[in-house]
Amino acid sequence: MRKIIDLTHPMYDGLEAFPGNQNVKISPLHEIDQGGYRVNTFLMDGHTGTHIDVPWHVFPDGETLEKLDLGKCIGPAFRVSLPKGRGEHISPEELKPYEEKIVRTKRLILATGWSSQFGGEEFYVDFPGVSIDAARWLVDKGVVLLGLEQPSVHPDDGLEVHHILLEAKVAIVEAIAWPQRIPSDEFELICLPLAIRGGNGAPTRTVAVVH
Repeated sequence: MRKIIDLTHPMYDGLEAFPGNQNVKISPLHEIDQGGYRVNTFLMDGHTGTHIDVPWHVFPDGETLEKLDLGKCIGPAFRVSLPKGRGEHISPEELKPYEEKIVRTKRLILATGWSSQFGGEEFYVDFPGVSIDAARWLVDKGVVLLGLEQPSVHPDDGLEVHHILLEAKVAIVEAIAWPQRIPSDEFELICLPLAIRGGNGAPTRTVAVVH
């Protein structure tokens, strides 16, 4: 029997974006009483809600979204539960006990509990970070996708952590929704972004499939 767990935060009009970015704006373009059908327009940046980062996000000559190897986004994954609060960070020492399964699956989801902050300004304030050393450790272990509940990889050292991961072409999936709901630490991950030519990031519909 197969169970599908949605790991995607719903988008809605007025959803707060990362400070300095475009908040989500969803507006009606056509209504049923006008022509018999509905059409909405969407105004947002590609890094709001559950989304993926690719190398073009931080590198002048980095790989763009339509060139992303989708094989990284579909396959076996492993969840590590590391509840974290404000100002706390994830270290290599916390990941090492799970090394065998991380190396085997190559797709890691970090469950910190930060989904509880989604939807407001506090989501973006002093969120738990993936340390620089942890990022290097993950690259060394051959991880091809890293998913996390936070809006970015680190509140202070985010650019350096992005550089470490994206230089190695690790797909970064940020603002994943409630991975704690997955009934097993091991599962199949499906995480498909919009195919935007020249894109540096895009929303994804991210799900866990448990057999």
